Amino acid sequence: MCADANTGAEITAVFGTVVRDRCDALLLGSRPFFTTRRLQLAQLAAFHRIPAIYPVKPYSEVGGLVTYGASVTVPLLKINPADA
Repeated sequence: MCADANTGAEITAVFGTVVRDRCDALLLGSRPFFTTRRLQLAQLAAFHRIPAIYPVKPYSEVGGLVTYGASVTVPLLKINPADA
């Protein structure tokens, strides 16, 4: 199943479908809108007991189960052009 949402109400509706269809887990894509709704997403997943994997750490900071992705806090290596 693949679903998208653009409002808080649509997120709630998608979770209703996920529960009804007895999905085993949720893999959340990386969208700025989802990040702004991370608390709602983490709470709904926990309430419905749906294991969820989120794209960045802020989701786990509000109760999300697992995050998997690149760290946005680790600075990039600075390469001196003279050393190349």
